[in-house]
Amino acid sequence: MTYKNEQRLRELLSNVILEQGDSKKYEKKEIRLQKKMAKKQKKVDAVLNELELDHNWSWYEEIYHRNQDNMNGEALFYRGTHITYRELFKKADQFAATLSYIGLEKGDQVATCMANMPEFVIALLGANKIGVVLNIFGADFAPDYIEDILNRCNNKLLIASDDRYHEIQNVVEKCDIGNKLVVSLTDSLPGGFDPFDELDEPFYKFTNHAKKFAKNDPSVVLWDEFIKTGQEWMTSSSYRFEQPVADDVFAVTYSSGSTRIGRPKAIVHRNRGPIAMARFHDKDISGLPSTKNMHTLAMIPPHSYTQLTACISDTLSQQGTVLLEPIYHQDFFAYSLMINRPEFAPATRSFWVHTMKTFQEKFPNQDLSYVYIPAIIGEASSLNEEKLLNQKAKELKMGRKKIPLPMLVSSFSIGGGDCEHGGLFFTLYKSTFEKLCRDEESRGLVPFALAKCTVVNKKFEPCHSYELGRHMWTSVGDMIGYQDNEEATNAFFVQTPDGKTWGDAKVWGYYDKRGHIHMKGRMGDEFHLSNGIEIPTFLLADAVLLDIDNILSCEVVNVRDSVTQEEIPVVHFELQPERPDVFEQIIRRMDERIQALFPEELASKVVYRQHMFTEEFPLTGCGKRNVPALEQEGVSERCFVPNDRKQFQKRR
Repeated sequence: MTYKNEQRLRELLSNVILEQGDSKKYEKKEIRLQKKMAKKQKKVDAVLNELELDHNWSWYEEIYHRNQDNMNGEALFYRGTHITYRELFKKADQFAATLSYIGLEKGDQVATCMANMPEFVIALLGANKIGVVLNIFGADFAPDYIEDILNRCNNKLLIASDDRYHEIQNVVEKCDIGNKLVVSLTDSLPGGFDPFDELDEPFYKFTNHAKKFAKNDPSVVLWDEFIKTGQEWMTSSSYRFEQPVADDVFAVTYSSGSTRIGRPKAIVHRNRGPIAMARFHDKDISGLPSTKNMHTLAMIPPHSYTQLTACISDTLSQQGTVLLEPIYHQDFFAYSLMINRPEFAPATRSFWVHTMKTFQEKFPNQDLSYVYIPAIIGEASSLNEEKLLNQKAKELKMGRKKIPLPMLVSSFSIGGGDCEHGGLFFTLYKSTFEKLCRDEESRGLVPFALAKCTVVNKKFEPCHSYELGRHMWTSVGDMIGYQDNEEATNAFFVQTPDGKTWGDAKVWGYYDKRGHIHMKGRMGDEFHLSNGIEIPTFLLADAVLLDIDNILSCEVVNVRDSVTQEEIPVVHFELQPERPDVFEQIIRRMDERIQALFPEELASKVVYRQHMFTEEFPLTGCGKRNVPALEQEGVSERCFVPNDRKQFQKRR
């Protein structure tokens, strides 16, 4: 059977295995693409110059200036509590003054471990106003890593929400910290009570634990007390601070943790990043529909840069409302949508796929007509997943309150990204809206000039069409580097032979025949043949996913046999709903396709592991698919090994 896009896969494979390709053909396409981009460059250069001259200030100042005429507008929504921009800035100013009162200054880092709550946004704005940097980490990080973070930050203050503090308290008590600001998730609830208690309680019971911590530890400070100190200090003649500028540090966030569980890399960002992204999201520059007054769901863990930029900064910059969701759980996502009723709802593909599979069964009388920009962030979804998602989007009338059809009916996903680069995230946002096209060849990245992308070979020279290489990018929103990790920073920023500097996140990519870039799997996940050729794991996954009608999701991992040390490809897959009756036929065709496409040395070792509807795939703390966990599972008793083309049994 011949599948759609099989020719594209064969071409990619031939370039990997036979190292073939028409470089001259690519060069002509690259020249045309560069000419097309050059037409936009003058306008972009003018905006970059404007940012340099007129926006050389803190992120706080950028958001403040953008909302001077919108102070009565709703900035934050938190489970029935509405906070205006006027209230937001008033509290942020008080918070900034308290930081100054306890002796914190520009450049000082404050360890911060919080849920998505109004106090987090207030703290982020207030700290940024005087140049204090929040080092935002997760409670699920390894305990010794959290201790290291605490010891690297200023010991005058720790900020934590009470749900997180409970998890890190034992580590905190090992460190010498002067003030521990513990904020309760109930502090901003209407009257201190959760109006959605019945929905929330199976996942989190909203109870004020902060008071208990303060009672047992005199160094624990409560939110109202902390803010009151700043209110009094603001009127003092001694209150003054050094004004931050665009190149000063905005925040320290952390990578998703999918590469090293429990110890993700700390990433340092400048004010310039979110300021530039906000400006390039403006309608007059982006050419996109206006997002003014948009309601955005802020559910992603706060230590993710995507949360700070796409959900908080971009929303506030467009006079929108940030819908703060403290409960982050795949099974709760559907409830969160109904509680917050967002228009822009970013989540990982696993959250979306799980929710859309189960929504109608759990909530037969509900629809999602208010969600008109559903976005998959952090990782790309497959065409197979998008087929299911788009079908469900239509059934649930997604976006009908705003538009006739769901906005992303042809491509549910914004695509994969990397939190080190806000510029790349914007590029994906732009390319999704630029062409809602059913043609797979038009689905690649079409870089907006804020972010420039390229694909290079091992010599860091431009690749030709369908030649796999390193996908690299650069933008005005680039990170400063990895904190206290000079080696990783130097490895990330790469200079190509033409003298340009790029960010190399070590992911595979390729140009298609139109010159669009397709970002693929992470480098380092390859199979090594005896002749020295390396075959990326995603190529096996792509071969499985050619069967769009039957296969929903797929991840391929490289597992080493504990005895022989040989590499064993394990294909983890999930069938499309209502396909269990033809399981063996689907597996057989899947295996036949792999045997036909790949070298025998690799294809003969492939084993298969099915994930059921109720089991799905393990996730990281950020909700992305947990590839290391699949690798650790290895070759389990649940894996199928084809004895021949007609019979299957479990590997034991």
